Amino acid sequence: MSVIFIIITGQSYIMRNLAILLFFLFTSSLAFSQAICSFDRVHKNKLLKDPLYKKAVEENENNVQRYIAENKKRISARTEGLTSSLYTIPVVVHVMHTGGTVGSIYNPSDLQIQNAINYLNQVYNGTYPGTQGIGDIQIQFVLASKDPNCNSTGGIERIDASGVSGYSANGISTNPGTTPGVNELLIKNLGRWNPFQYYNIWIVNKIDGADGTSGQFIAGYAYFPGVSPAFDGIVMLATQMAAGQKTLPHEIGHALGLYHPFEGSADKNTCSPNANCNTDNDKVCDTDPVTYNQLGGVVDFSCRTGINPCSSAAYNNNTESNYMNYTNCYNLFTAGQKARMLAFAASPYRKSLTVSLASNFSYPIASYSSPVAASCIPATSGSGLSMAAAGILNIDLNGRSIGSSLTVYDNGYINGTASCLNLIQLVRGSTYTITIDVAGINQEQLRAWIDYNNDGTFDNATEQILFNSAVTTTSPAASASFTVPSGVPLNTMLRMRVIDDAATIYGVPSITTGCVNPMYGQAEDYPVYITSGVLPVILSDFTGVLRNQNAILSWNTGTEQGLKNFEIEKSADGSNFQTIGIVNVNTQNSSFHSYSYSDADLSENNYYRLKMNDISGSYKLSDVVLVRYGGAKQKLWVVNNPFINSIEMRLAKTGSGVRLQLLSASGATVAEKEINSSSGYIKWDLPQSLSKGHYVLKAIVDNEMFTSKLIKQ
Repeated sequence: MSVIFIIITGQSYIMRNLAILLFFLFTSSLAFSQAICSFDRVHKNKLLKDPLYKKAVEENENNVQRYIAENKKRISARTEGLTSSLYTIPVVVHVMHTGGTVGSIYNPSDLQIQNAINYLNQVYNGTYPGTQGIGDIQIQFVLASKDPNCNSTGGIERIDASGVSGYSANGISTNPGTTPGVNELLIKNLGRWNPFQYYNIWIVNKIDGADGTSGQFIAGYAYFPGVSPAFDGIVMLATQMAAGQKTLPHEIGHALGLYHPFEGSADKNTCSPNANCNTDNDKVCDTDPVTYNQLGGVVDFSCRTGINPCSSAAYNNNTESNYMNYTNCYNLFTAGQKARMLAFAASPYRKSLTVSLASNFSYPIASYSSPVAASCIPATSGSGLSMAAAGILNIDLNGRSIGSSLTVYDNGYINGTASCLNLIQLVRGSTYTITIDVAGINQEQLRAWIDYNNDGTFDNATEQILFNSAVTTTSPAASASFTVPSGVPLNTMLRMRVIDDAATIYGVPSITTGCVNPMYGQAEDYPVYITSGVLPVILSDFTGVLRNQNAILSWNTGTEQGLKNFEIEKSADGSNFQTIGIVNVNTQNSSFHSYSYSDADLSENNYYRLKMNDISGSYKLSDVVLVRYGGAKQKLWVVNNPFINSIEMRLAKTGSGVRLQLLSASGATVAEKEINSSSGYIKWDLPQSLSKGHYVLKAIVDNEMFTSKLIKQ
C-alpha cells in the first residue's frame, strides 16, 4: 500500500492557496462599514487545488454535526443562572504602523483597540444595543494577558513596518503582482505569536493601496480553520478597528467556520441549492438561501423585503439582518450559526485557543523552568519535511489542549517545553485520558511517554502512556488512559514526548523508542508538572440567581483536599474578570460543603466564576454563570470613544427623541443638538475646529439623563 503524499514546495504554493476572505467597502452616507468579499470564488478554487485545505474542511464538517448532536445542552445553556463553560479566546493585535504616533490614523490607540474588542464581545454575548437572534454565542475574546514568555502584556504589539519596501505606500497586497502592496508574509513575519495559543490580528495601513477613508476598498480578510499556521488570523485596516464597525465580528465569524447566507450563488443572481440545509448553501438551517445582494453590478446593502425567490417566502431577519450578510441592518447571529461556531471552537484547529494560558492574569504555578534535556532529538527525513503525509493536530490532557500542525509546517520537531504556555498539570496517583488528533491523510502510528524518572530518556515499559499502531483516516484520533506512578518526582517539570508517523502498512518502520527518526511524521515535547494533591476541588454545582436586587451565588463541593479558598471573580463582558471577594474553606469534617456569596453592585449583565486556590499555589477556574439585572438597562450607548469629528450612538429603541449636550472639561457647553432617531442610530457631526481633549456628553432620553466621558482625538 502506498502513502498519499501531498507535495508542498515553497511559498508560491502557500500564496496561491490562501483561503482569503476579501472585503470591499464603498463610500456611503451610512456610518457603518459595508463589506463584501470574494470568499465564495476563492474558497471554491482552494477546495479544487489544495488537498490539505480540502481535508481540513471535510474533517471540520464531519465534526460539526457530531458536536451538535453530542452537545445540545451546552449549545442551549447560559440562560440566567445556568452554568456552561464560556469559550474565551486570547487575541493579540499587531499594529503594523508606518511610524506615526500612537492615536494617528494608521496607529490606533490602545483605547480604540480595546473598544473594538469590547464591541466584538457585545456582539458575541448578545448585549450590543438592538441585538436580536440567538444573542449569547458563548464565545468571548480578550486581549492576551500573558506574552509568549508568560510575562504580563496588554495584548497589543506595535511594530514600525515602514522599513518594508512598498508597505507605506500601498500596505498589503491580496494578490501580489496584480494588486498594489507587499506580500503579507513580509508583514506577518515581523510579528506573529503562536497561533495555537493566540488568535492573531494584524492591523495594517492599507490593503491593495487603499486605507478605507474614501471610495471602494478592501477592509480585511480572515482564514478558515485548517489553513497553514503561518497565515492563520485576521488582516484588517486600521480605519476599521473601531467600535461599531462590522468587519471584526464578520471576520471572526469566518474564523469560526461561518459562510455567507448567499454561499453558492454562483453568478450572484441565482439561488444556490438547498435540498439539505446541513450540507448545502451556508450549511445552517435557520438562514434562508438568498442571492448575492447586487443591483446594477454594485452591491446593494439595503435590507430586502417582499418575497425571497430562493425560499418562496418573505425575506426574514435571520438572513437580511445577519452579521454574515451584506446589509446595513446587521444585528444578529442565528441559533444554527451559534451551534456551528461552537463546533468549530471545539475543533482540533481551534480548541487549544479556548484553554490557552495566555488569557490568564496569573500563572498556575509559582514559576516555570524547562525539564532536563532529552537524550535525543528525533529528526524527520528530508522527504517527510516536503510532503504532507502525517502530523499531530492537537493533544488533549487534563483540560489542556496543545495545538500543532502537519510535519511540513512544523519542520519535524517541536520543542514545546520552551514555552511556559504549554504547561500540563497532573496529580500523582491519578488516572487520566490522553487524546491525540492527527492529520488523517493516511493511517498513522502514535507513541507517547512521560519521563517520570526525569533522566532524559523514555522507557516503553514504565513511561509509555499511549501507543496506537494504526490510527485510521475515518477516525483520525487516538486515546489511552494511564495512571501517574506513586513514586514520580513532585513539583518538578518533566518531559512528555509524542512521536507520530505514517503507519507501518506503508513500509514505514515502527515507532519503537523515543529516539526514532520519523519518516513522514514528527516528534513533539511538552512540559508536565506533577503535584501531590487534588487540584484543587470537586465542584458539584455552581449557580447564580437574582434575588431582592442582589446576585446570589451558590455552590457545593465534594472533595476539598488541598483547597485553600475561593476567589469570586466578576466581569461585565464575560472576558475581563476581577476578584470581588474571597470565601474561605469550610473546615468542618464533612464530605460535602455548601457556600454562597451575595453581590449587590449589579450592572445589566453580571458574569461570575470561581477561582479555587490550592494550598500549593495552583488554582482551577469554574464554569461561568450569568446573572442579568433588568433594573440597570441603559437607553443610549456611545460606540466610538474616542471620536474624531463625530459621535456615533446607539439607542435601545427606535423613534426616541434625544437632547444632546457636549461639555468641555471645564464644564462649558461647546455644542448642543436635538435629534429624533427612527433607526436606533445617531451620528452627531461636530465642528472640525473642536479641540482635541476630554469632554462630557449629556444625553436626555425619555426624560432620563445619561452622561459619558469622551475623548476627541
